[in-house]
Parts: sequence; structure tokens; C-alpha cells
Amino acid sequence: MALDYSKFPVKTGELRLVSLDSWASDITKAEWKLRVVSLHDPLTRYHALSYRWGAPINEEPFKSYTNELVAPIKIGNGELKVARNLLDFLVQVKEDQRLKDKEFWIDAICINQNDNDERSYQVSSMMAEIYRRANPVIAWLGDSDAHTKRAFDHMAKVADRNILPSLGIPTRQTGSEHSDEDEACWEAIGKIFDRTYWNRSWIIQELVLPEHVTLRCGAYSTDWDVFVKASHNIATSPLKQFYDSRPAEGTSSSTSSLKASRNYGVPAILKATKSTMTTEHWANVLLYTLIRSRDCEATELGDKAYALLGLIQGREGIEQLPPLLCPTYGKDCSPGKTYLDIATQLLTDCEDLLVLSCAEGFRNVKLNGADLPSWVPDWSVRYPLGLRVTGYKRYQADSIFFSPDTNFSREEKLTLWPATFDKNELTMTIRGMQVDKISFVAESKRDVVNCKPFPRFLDMLLRLPEKYGVTGEGRMEVFWRTVTKNTYGEARPSSAKRIINGAWFHKMDKRENAVCGSVS
Repeated sequence: MALDYSKFPVKTGELRLVSLDSWASDITKAEWKLRVVSLHDPLTRYHALSYRWGAPINEEPFKSYTNELVAPIKIGNGELKVARNLLDFLVQVKEDQRLKDKEFWIDAICINQNDNDERSYQVSSMMAEIYRRANPVIAWLGDSDAHTKRAFDHMAKVADRNILPSLGIPTRQTGSEHSDEDEACWEAIGKIFDRTYWNRSWIIQELVLPEHVTLRCGAYSTDWDVFVKASHNIATSPLKQFYDSRPAEGTSSSTSSLKASRNYGVPAILKATKSTMTTEHWANVLLYTLIRSRDCEATELGDKAYALLGLIQGREGIEQLPPLLCPTYGKDCSPGKTYLDIATQLLTDCEDLLVLSCAEGFRNVKLNGADLPSWVPDWSVRYPLGLRVTGYKRYQADSIFFSPDTNFSREEKLTLWPATFDKNELTMTIRGMQVDKISFVAESKRDVVNCKPFPRFLDMLLRLPEKYGVTGEGRMEVFWRTVTKNTYGEARPSSAKRIINGAWFHKMDKRENAVCGSVS
């Protein structure tokens, strides 16, 4: 008999918790129980699970795992089917003395997934607080494999900046000189970051909001701070070049068995996101995180946005989510409608037009059978489009119309230059000034980043006069200042030396990656 959730009704501010009721050697015969508690009761104690429904890693023996609910478990007098990756975690709960007497909040069990109203309420009103109050959140990477123990042992060493130089760090130049044991250690860490958990949109709020997070892979566990420190050390040491330049799987170089993965940066990025939450307006927090998480995944495309709402709930100026941001599930909801609402809200509350720079490129989702409006970003596109600007201001064109000592507050800017919307025509209108017309279109940023030929750029360059009439600069300088928005990092105007050095290092990195990947 299927689990009857009506026997465990939840009111406003309440949640269900699951715990092991009776042990059995066969996990499908172990019995579990549900209990309804108040989230705000100071006596409520629980662990919250952060995990992926599908395969934890795209390798055997986990390759066959899917999101499908195929594994039955007993809860009271009923039965509930869960995905295999979650079943593996429940096995750990059953076997680990530290976990078997604990209560857990697990979305697939504690939320009635067939009740869209309950799902919408939990996501919009409670989920952020559930993870914020959990002690701890358990980040479940999936069951262990042959690499897990070595990875967890070595990760603690990588997290220590003082001993990092003594670990025999391989580089692209000396990658073949490290010992078999060293190679196995770096491979093991690579395998941990190859886990699909790191690609989930939901882990952002699940790992940023709580005070304490424990990372677990099979029976092995460590504190989240160890991964954050290791992530930072990898990204700021020769290890970054080593991981970034690994050849694709299937080549015959000395490190061909190591699958390239750049997920090593995720913990450090999440730390930056947490820092942003304390310094930026809530609308900027949401937009910056959407940009940073563009290549993340969500089973339901609308969740690419909904998964981030917990970061802004309860912040100053947004005690309650605006109606356009409230999650809705069911037949009346579509990713296109969600993305339209998100763009409308961001253009209403952000003091700049940064969101428009995210609307370029591919389009996957539809809105009522038609393409999304041109001003609405399609967040389902995982390719990192645009400039990915999140921490500093590049677009300050309004400053040229006012004296340098004129400073408008955020509220004044929104009043002076509001965005208006026509719901029927799906248009957005803003005030502006025409300064020129587009006369030529060249290759995309993606083409340039991938080192593809760019004849249209060269043609455009040759069309320019040798001296630019406005500034007197040469056409080459005018060209590169234009395509870089005349900025480099936070510097404006850009330094020619920094641009040239950056371009040279990028070119060398691409060249060595190509050479490394073709070794035979």
C-alpha cells in the first residue's frame, strides 16, 4: 500500500521528519517512521540531506542510476519508492551508529511530491529555513568507489596551504614525473569532483545557508570547510593548470585515465556567493548567482531559478517573495513563464541593465509556443554566455551625462529610469539615448574563446580609418578597447599591457591544452 501522506498533515510552519524505526539487514525490509514537527520549535533537531536524485557519477557501477523511483522502502504501514542514490544513503543511515538514531529532512520523503501546492509552499516559504536551521546538512556525493578513501585522505592535505608545496604537485610541464601514488591521489580528487552532485542548482542554497555542512561519500565524511579550503588552494596553485589541461578520456598520455573536471572551483564559488549575500542588494544577489550557476543542472528547468530563492528570502527589502518570484508547479507553470517573471522582477529591482547581457545566444524554452522575448535570458542554456560579470560594474554609461560629483542612490535611479512592461505584447521599455547604429556584426565571444578563425572581426578592423577621429587612437587600439568594453577586471579604462598579457596567456593555455590532448 502506498504511503498515505494525509496521515501526516503539515500546517503552516511545520515539516515532516523521517527516522529509522526498526533495523533489518535488507534495506527494503527496514522500517522508517515519519513525524510532524514545528520548524520554529527550539527543541526541533534534525539533519537535512543535500543530494542528487540520479546517478552520483557517470561511471560503473552507478551509470545505470536514474531519477526514477524504483526502490521501495517501508514507512509505517505504507510504502514509498525512492531513487537508488537516496536508497544508498539510507543504507548508510542504517549501518552508521552516528546516524541511525537521528531524524532527517529529505525532500523526496518528507514532501508529498504528488501535491503541487505542498511542493510550491515548501520551496517558496520553508526550504531555505529548513536548510538554514539544519544541524548539520549532509552533502551526499553518493556511495563510495575505489577512489573515495584516497581522495578524502588527500583532500585534507590539499586544504592545508602550509604542506601543499610538499605534495609533489604535478604541472603540465612535469606531469609525467610524479610517482604512481601521487598520480593515484590526484586522480582520486579528480574523481570526487567528477561527481554529478556538483552540477546541481539546488546545492547552492543547500550549502550556502547552513552553519554546518558535512560532506559524505559512502562511509567517508569530512567537514565542508576542508573542501572549501582545498578548492581555493587548487584554484590558486599549479594544480589549477594541471586539472584544466588534462587530456580527454581515451587519449594515451601518461595521465589519460584522469578525466578533466573543473568542478574543483564550486566550493570556492559558493563561499564567494555567501560573501555576496552580506554586501549586495537582494536583486543583485539573485542575478549574480544566476550568472555564476549558469552551467548547473535542474531536473525541472524552472528550478534553475527557484533553487536560488532561498538566498534572498528574509533579507532586508524582501521579507516576502514578490508574486513574480513565488514558485509554482503543475500544468499552469512553464519554464518560459518562470524566466519571463524572473527577468521582469530583476529589471524592476536592479539598478542597472546587467540582466540584458545574459539574454544573448541559444534559446531552448518556449513561451506559449513562441520564442522568449529577446530581453529575457534563457537560464536553461548551460553554456556560460556573456561576460559573466558578477562582482563589479562595467556598464556605467549614465555617468557620462552627469558631473563626477553626482551620485544617485539606488532608489533614485529606479525612479528616474524605470523599466515598464506590456504583459500582452511581452515588451519591455526603458528610457535611453541613441548614440549610434550597429553597422557590422562579427563572430561571437564563443568563437573567439574557442580560438576559431574570426575573419569578420578582421574585416571590420580593416574598415576602420587608421586614426579614430574622436580620440586620435590607432584603429587597433580602438578595436580592442571596444570589444573589451575598455575594461580589464575592475580597471577602467583598460591597461594595454594587462590586456596583451592576458590574451597571450589565454592563447598559450589553449595551445597547450590542444597539444596535451593529442599526445600519442
